[in-house]
Amino acid sequence: MIVKKPYAFLIKNFRLIHGLLLIVLIYLSVRTTNIYSFFNSYGSSGIFQYQTVLASDYVDFIMFGGCVIAIIISLLVYYLLSLKQKNNNIYLWMFIFYICLFVFFIYIHSLIRGIEVAKIKSDSLGIINEICLIALIPQFVFSFIVLGRTLGFNLKQFEFRKDLEDIEVDSSDNEEVELTLGTDTYKIKRAFRKFLRLSKYFFLENKMFVIGGVSIFILVTLLGVYAKFNVYSVSYNEKQLITASTVSYKVNESYIVDTNFENSIVKRGKKFILVNVTITNNVKKEYELSRKTFTLELPSRTIEPSYNYKNEFKDLGTIFTPGIIKLGTSNDYIVVFEIDESEENEDYILRLKNFDDSTFGKIETKYKNIIIKPIDLTQDVDKGVFEYGSTLNFSDTILKNYKLKLSNIEIADKFKEKYVKTISGEKIDSFYSIIPIHNNGQSTILKITANFENIDNNTTMSKYIRKPVDLFSYYGIISYRYLGNYKTEKLTRINVSYENDKYSYLEVPKEVENANKVKLILLIRGSKYTFNLK
Repeated sequence: MIVKKPYAFLIKNFRLIHGLLLIVLIYLSVRTTNIYSFFNSYGSSGIFQYQTVLASDYVDFIMFGGCVIAIIISLLVYYLLSLKQKNNNIYLWMFIFYICLFVFFIYIHSLIRGIEVAKIKSDSLGIINEICLIALIPQFVFSFIVLGRTLGFNLKQFEFRKDLEDIEVDSSDNEEVELTLGTDTYKIKRAFRKFLRLSKYFFLENKMFVIGGVSIFILVTLLGVYAKFNVYSVSYNEKQLITASTVSYKVNESYIVDTNFENSIVKRGKKFILVNVTITNNVKKEYELSRKTFTLELPSRTIEPSYNYKNEFKDLGTIFTPGIIKLGTSNDYIVVFEIDESEENEDYILRLKNFDDSTFGKIETKYKNIIIKPIDLTQDVDKGVFEYGSTLNFSDTILKNYKLKLSNIEIADKFKEKYVKTISGEKIDSFYSIIPIHNNGQSTILKITANFENIDNNTTMSKYIRKPVDLFSYYGIISYRYLGNYKTEKLTRINVSYENDKYSYLEVPKEVENANKVKLILLIRGSKYTFNLK
């Protein structure tokens, strides 16, 4: 079989190879400059100021591919110059440098992914700037050298015309050699020993190619392992700040419920996963949240949010609906997922839309997964029985830091209250009569003397619960035993025309007056507080 010497192609296309290498080096230099500029733009105030960043915007697979190309070409040129016994140290250093740059890009990608969810101090930022500068300067040097080599074969005025002469290129480099292919007659054992011997000779004579091939294999394997375990297999937890498609998300809490805020079953055979999430838009334009922004992954299927329950869960937050999120805004939403009772589990995976399938070269996943473990609000947890004068702390409920002190409870068919009104600048004592809303002899009045010691304005219900009567009308029920039968009724608010935060008037069944056992119960989304009235 007649073949040409293996390096004939390299010599013939020496200029073209350097041109390709130059393009790769310039591309890597530009991308490294972007990284350096990114870190150099912050830190003057002493701490990294958070803004939405994506690691995939600064480091992608194309950059790693560029490093591999630079490694391969520098290795080939090193081999060619070695054959000609010429100075090839610059390509050896280039080979080593771009191996290090490959690892550097992995480090930077990991670092920026960390910045997506946390801040970085300025002292650490200074070290990173220096590392980026160290990675950038040699690339300019190598690019200049390769540029000179590339242009030198065309432009004699640059005095590089002797390059081909220096590597002693002549017609013999393009000559043909004869190789004989056939089957050895040696025995297998001797053939194996010969194979080992020849392998040793091959390694000793081609150490750089072997080292280069092994290096590339290790680097690609390292990148694959990093991407698998630090990008594609990463799951996040609640409370973590996550960036997906330039928008920031933070899952604050999640719940599983089956009732509305009035403790009525929403839908038989169904339960609802409610995810409280903060959405922040820090980019320089409006961003549209679509129906595909959130999905919930169950063992058997993946479901999209429900948008039909705007009022049922208003005590837990503002229901998320698709729409535009404006620049610089941050809002809390409740994302509602409807599931069958049989699909209830201990934890679920909330998926955030990150990139479309058409995205090329990004080291990112289509979705970012958050493991959520909903708080079960379907079962009432008994918080105990309280006496008059007790202060109820609702810290374990959706009311958070609300505190209520209940002083007294009275039951009567009618209450006559004294209040002061001002007429022509003169204060006059007046009286106000409170009677049941349904004045048909079937109802009576429950008067509760109570006051809030603290109101948590950070909760959703702070918009609705400002006075104790608001709390009782939303979450209060009366439980009593009458003629041997246990009954429960929801408390009905009686509005009064004068401001009085101290007293709450609520309509209850007339049977309560003659009941031999009466309890006032507050059911606040899975938490039960009880007062024994009789």
